[in-house]
Amino acid sequence: KQFKNNYQVLLSYSRRINRPRHWHVNPFTRYIDRLNKRVGNPELEPEFTDSYELNFQKQFGKSFIAFETYYRQTNNKITRIRIQDTATTENVLIHTMDNVNRDYALGAELMANLQLFEWWNINASANFFNYRIEGEIVDEDVSQMKNTWNLRGNTTFRFKWGSRVQLTGFYAGPSVTAQGDRDAFYIVNATLRQDFMKRKLSLTLMVRDIFKSRKFEFTTTGEDLYIYNRFTREPQVVTLSLTYRLNNIRQSKDDHDHNETDYGTDME
Repeated sequence: KQFKNNYQVLLSYSRRINRPRHWHVNPFTRYIDRLNKRVGNPELEPEFTDSYELNFQKQFGKSFIAFETYYRQTNNKITRIRIQDTATTENVLIHTMDNVNRDYALGAELMANLQLFEWWNINASANFFNYRIEGEIVDEDVSQMKNTWNLRGNTTFRFKWGSRVQLTGFYAGPSVTAQGDRDAFYIVNATLRQDFMKRKLSLTLMVRDIFKSRKFEFTTTGEDLYIYNRFTREPQVVTLSLTYRLNNIRQSKDDHDHNETDYGTDME
């Protein structure tokens, strides 16, 4: 519903299905090391997510601010689990997948896309929510709840001489899993692009994980089971690419604004 003074209210409902991937159901064993092996679950079922959203948005020229409240419920939640291998006397762990009943998320998100100047754009969001998971793993109750948050954003600087600089960042607060909890983590990336020959030729320098912060720590607990894991992804990847366009069809300014991150970095 569109109101006066560039106000807009959006109420929506959606239902999404997420099917297991092929390695989730592959029953063949893959050994990680002497005490860990990975096995798929052929009986894994799809998960279904019902999402309810209420969004308020205010437009300011080329900028906007939005506030969204939401409630999401996922049934047959697909999640990674670890169980002890009872067929051996050693402490061997089986890494597999299972449907853990359901999870819930109730929260609010504040988003802003600000065109401060012709050469400076900021896009940011802050998400605060209550996360709850319910279910059983090997007849053990794994229900947990946590209030958490995440932040994401990018800022782009455009210069008259064909240079562009983009900084992107993501922060995820601590959360719970079906068998434990996960610590907070963050990552910051940067991209510099220089265009030549009326944008037919582009030189792009990209740096991922500027602060070497791409680390993931989580614990797994259960009956007679406690595991602490700390993973460090490949840090500070630097790439330099040169692109030449044979057919440089220039996009309209509106299309270009909607694809502002085509040279940037993804934050999966």
